[in-house]
Amino acid sequence: MHPADAQARQIEEGDTVRQGVLVLPVGSWLTRDPDSGLDLSGNPNVLTPDIPTSAFGQGPSAQTCMVHLEAVAADPRDSMEVYQQEIETLFPRDSG
Repeated sequence: MHPADAQARQIEEGDTVRQGVLVLPVGSWLTRDPDSGLDLSGNPNVLTPDIPTSAFGQGPSAQTCMVHLEAVAADPRDSMEVYQQEIETLFPRDSG
């Protein structure tokens, strides 16, 4: 993130990108914070509506959206670990 953007949001300097641009890599599980409901793993699907461009295209009209960035105090857990815990809760293994 650009240092000016980071400073405005009181986030320590990290990766360098073009000012005003945020890049979110794909391939993440949805990991919701149990208190706030916010996603902790960076799943891009929570940012864009599930509305297709047409019956033919079935894709989003743009791969962009407005975002707000801020530092969080949450300790994001490994998304695969969270996913595995949720699976085990939904489908407990037999103890016998």
